[in-house]
Amino acid sequence: MGLFHCTRHGTQGRERVSMGVKAAIELGAVACGILPLTAKIEDIEFSIHITKHEAKEFEDRLGTKIDSNLCINMDSNLVVDDFLGMATTICVSCLHEFVDGKGST
Repeated sequence: MGLFHCTRHGTQGRERVSMGVKAAIELGAVACGILPLTAKIEDIEFSIHITKHEAKEFEDRLGTKIDSNLCINMDSNLVVDDFLGMATTICVSCLHEFVDGKGST
């Protein structure tokens, strides 16, 4: 996905996350209810971490349901644009520390 310059970890890989996950990481919140979601359109997959609280918003905005495998299928480029507009990136190490409960900032 590319590189991210993190003030804590230096140059790292980056991960796609929801705005809610990024805010929680930056605030040093405790990781609770983080879902590793895969969004698909045709043969392309996008990975993203979202909060359980954001799942309904993703379903509503994308017009489809998250299935039992934590996948959401998108059917048009306009939906992909909406999906990407709901996402941002964060340092992969910060995300892993957050999910593992080791702090993030």
